[in-house]
Amino acid sequence: MINKLFTNKRVLLLVTGIAVCFLILSRFILLDTSARFVWDESDDLARMSQMYHRNPITLIGPMNANKTFVQSSLTYYMLMPGAALTNFHPMGLVYMTALYGCLLVILLAYILKRFFGWRFPVAILFLTVLFPFVQTGRWAWNPHFIPLWQTIALFIFLWNEKKKKIFPWFFVGLIFTLAFHNHWYAIFSTAGLSLGLFFYLVPKKRIKEYVFYILGCIGAVMPLLIFDLLHPPGLFITRALFFSPLSPQNGAFNIASIPVKLINFPIEFMMYFVQSRQIAIVFLVVLLVYIVWVLRQKTTTGFKKLLLLPITTQIIGLTFIGGAVFDYYYLSAVVPFILFIAIPDKNKQLNIGRILIIVSLCILSLLPSWSEFRKDTWMTNIGRKMKIYQIIKDNLPTDKKCNVFVPASDSGDAVGKIYRDLLIAREDIWLFSKEEYTNYMCIFIVSTAPISKIQHDPAYELDRIRKIVPKKTWNVAGESPWRVHYFEIEDIKK
Repeated sequence: MINKLFTNKRVLLLVTGIAVCFLILSRFILLDTSARFVWDESDDLARMSQMYHRNPITLIGPMNANKTFVQSSLTYYMLMPGAALTNFHPMGLVYMTALYGCLLVILLAYILKRFFGWRFPVAILFLTVLFPFVQTGRWAWNPHFIPLWQTIALFIFLWNEKKKKIFPWFFVGLIFTLAFHNHWYAIFSTAGLSLGLFFYLVPKKRIKEYVFYILGCIGAVMPLLIFDLLHPPGLFITRALFFSPLSPQNGAFNIASIPVKLINFPIEFMMYFVQSRQIAIVFLVVLLVYIVWVLRQKTTTGFKKLLLLPITTQIIGLTFIGGAVFDYYYLSAVVPFILFIAIPDKNKQLNIGRILIIVSLCILSLLPSWSEFRKDTWMTNIGRKMKIYQIIKDNLPTDKKCNVFVPASDSGDAVGKIYRDLLIAREDIWLFSKEEYTNYMCIFIVSTAPISKIQHDPAYELDRIRKIVPKKTWNVAGESPWRVHYFEIEDIKK
């Protein structure tokens, strides 16, 4: 049916152009208000600036909040062009993320077109509206680049299935495992693909191809292993084993919780697409029936069956880790899942059941995707944060030690780390640290609350300004409740 939608080449070209324009618009529209930028992203921006100006070659990349677990620097190098070209403006990171989001959709759509008989514009429209791709294409964060590496690797896999060459399998393993550099939890889907390829290749006497694939996987993690061996006790593999949620001392392998997680996590995985638990349960039931039906069909391709393993191992693997599991933890299973439901039979025909599943997933993704476009919270709105940063930068005295604080507001960032990081990244200006609130000579208070409420806030960080009035106050933007108050303290005694 999809093959017959467009027969006229001009119509096909026109619709393809419209689909690509829709994709680009969906990834770049309203980014300044809806793209997330909190302390995680600002910390990355400051570290990238330091890398660019002082230490351009390094393996050390994003860290967790308490600096106990380290990712590789791959994410930083992926985002560096946008950061450097915009003088480390937050939007530089977001633009690069949106660009990668477009590339992901176009490449995945091309896979569906070239290998599975889809029309290119239909595939683009289908992939464009899916919520996980909308979110990952607008949020500059290391886990969100995992699908791109997986898609590139699977493209090489499918392309090489007709060529039957050995060496490309090295790149399949290498590139698929690069996702581990973006976030540790990609290890589960990589293990699933490795297991699936063992059953896919070895029974066909294609052992050399599997060996080259494994060598590629090893090649991807080898820099991290070598770094840890040369710098004991290590930063990457060792810390993943002892400080991440993979570590038993952080609650991993809690046998009592696994059965509950095995029931709940497949539902949460579907919630990632539809953002509704009730709808996810219904869709999951339909999907399970579909999976059973697919496995019973003789016309189901081996590649389609193979895709079930990285999906399954990702979900099961997460049941063993400690701590909370968030939406993006399932991201490593998204590309295999989308391909699984999108791939037709060997004759490249989608039956009515598959079409209904695909169309339903598109429709159910529309509302959460639309909400993502229109999001404007304290976690987003880069434009407002840059105006606050600009006020602080333009009015920061050169002869006084200053600090910043964000009290009595729904910001989640009381110590103003976002503004500290922006000053470091763009100006190499360092304020008093978040531990130095007892001897500052001036302070910028960023808040939505009135001065009376701010000065009655019990936070010790405000002790030095409780009885004085601000020297100056700025309205951040239009009718926004955000204000910046500047206080000076004449003496530095408590």
